[in-house]
Amino acid sequence: MKLKTVLALGGVMVLLEGVAFALPIFINFDTDAYGNPITVPGLFTQTTLLTELYAPLGVHFAGPSPGQGGAILNAAIGSWNVSALSGPNILGFNSKDTYAFQPETITFDTLMTSVSIFAADADATTAATFTVQAYGAGAVLLDSDSINIPGPSSGFSRLIVSSSSGIDQVVLSETGGYAFEFDNLSASPVPEPSALALIGLGASLVCYAGRSRTAKS
Repeated sequence: MKLKTVLALGGVMVLLEGVAFALPIFINFDTDAYGNPITVPGLFTQTTLLTELYAPLGVHFAGPSPGQGGAILNAAIGSWNVSALSGPNILGFNSKDTYAFQPETITFDTLMTSVSIFAADADATTAATFTVQAYGAGAVLLDSDSINIPGPSSGFSRLIVSSSSGIDQVVLSETGGYAFEFDNLSASPVPEPSALALIGLGASLVCYAGRSRTAKS
């Protein structure tokens, strides 16, 4: 994002124009990329898979092949055994449905230092193991995290991966149950050189302002 920024540190103000900042990303599947509430049904037969709804945020969703993947559903009115974390909607999967298959790949336009998402087992008959894998440029595996969830009564558990070299995409997968859900995706971008330069400049200005006040006293 291009910003005209006024940096005020230690009484010193600096106007910086055209500095690029990559902002943290948070997707709760209750609003679109612009913060507008989205209304979705509770059944896969009434909705479509999630692909480019969050493309304006630089986030893209894809299933194992074209026409397959997760869908945003209203857990409050659907046949789900776990309520959503922050609102009515979740990103749902069901291996018995015609298209809602995993694994789900989430690709970022901007490299991320960390990515987290919450997972829940909606299948009341069996436990499930969830895994998230983080990949960098050239499809290099950077990090992974797995967790076993006994069933719906356990609610949501958090999966998180990180890498200082930058995460290009993450792959979500599950084994054990046939119905499961994800919620509250968070991602923190790698600091851009211009942002790091701004931070360094700000620190320098604070030191300079402090020395100036000391010299005048």
